[in-house]
Amino acid sequence: MNYLFKTIFFLVIIFFCSFGFSGYSLAQTGESEGPYFNVGGTYKGLVHCGHTSSYENRCTLCDLIVGIQRIIKWGMQILVVVALVAIVGGAIMYIISAGNSGMMESAKTVIKQALWGVVIVLGAWVIVNTILWMITSKLYPGTGESGNKFMDISNWYNFDCKKVQSGGDSQEQAGGTSQDSQEEAQRQQVEEAQLRAEEAAQRAADAERRAEEAAQRAEETDSAQSEITPLSEQEVRSVFSESGISINNNACNPGQTSGCTDVGGLREYTISSVVVLRELCGASCEVVITGGSEGNGIHNESGTYNHINGYKVDLRPNPELNNYIETTFTKIPEPRSDGAIGYRDSSGNTYYLEGNHWDVTYYGT
Repeated sequence: MNYLFKTIFFLVIIFFCSFGFSGYSLAQTGESEGPYFNVGGTYKGLVHCGHTSSYENRCTLCDLIVGIQRIIKWGMQILVVVALVAIVGGAIMYIISAGNSGMMESAKTVIKQALWGVVIVLGAWVIVNTILWMITSKLYPGTGESGNKFMDISNWYNFDCKKVQSGGDSQEQAGGTSQDSQEEAQRQQVEEAQLRAEEAAQRAADAERRAEEAAQRAEETDSAQSEITPLSEQEVRSVFSESGISINNNACNPGQTSGCTDVGGLREYTISSVVVLRELCGASCEVVITGGSEGNGIHNESGTYNHINGYKVDLRPNPELNNYIETTFTKIPEPRSDGAIGYRDSSGNTYYLEGNHWDVTYYGT
């Protein structure tokens, strides 16, 4: 008889445990309640991170703490279910004991042990969760929406990593800006750099086009040079004034050897080249002629390409003009014999910086 009751009790325990485990499994449909983490509707096991190669789903210390807490919670729930089954089984044994004192004592023992088991399990759960809570509070001070962004601790027994993915949708990335945001920022920087390069190329193409137009005008001027009488002082000054070009001094009087600047007699090519230089240099670029075709000992150069013959002009340096010449024209490798640094434009004209002026020679005829 005793053996029969024990067999019945064992079968009852098995039945209720099976029922309890099944009920518990069915209850774990939410991804945040059970120890088996749910990603995209598929359970991925006890480790709820690292299931994808994305940066957001990496494993951290926070994930270890949360994993321990979930396993403890899951085990506590299972043990409570087993204890309840044992209590129910003990109660059934007590009811069907029919006055059998031995069976009644066994039933009481089962119920007492089950109750003590529940107390011990709940007590252990409270102690362990409190320790985890104290540790995480030190590691991640400040929680919730206004606190630490790595871990969300709503209370002492419920906390989770805020970066955990659910159903494939990533939440806030722990530790700062996500990898996708960094890639987007890099892509925007590359696009901006490409745009600036295209704009620079367009400006260079425009400058080349204007230089070609200037060269064409110079060729047209050269072709008619032999048939044209050199412009007078007043005519050249009028052309320069209309083009926004200044001259530092008045024209030289007969015999004057200083404090004057002549531009009459400059070649048409020289005049048009200075005008084109002013146009290409920019609206804010100031072009001031400090030396032209004056003689009387002011310029005593030998050879053909000199001031007196109208091939050369002196220009006052300034930041805009200097920058245009130095960045647009080709630097001559070797300095001149007097040490002046020179640049050459696409037409072969030269620009040498001689202290307080640019010594410019236009070789067109």
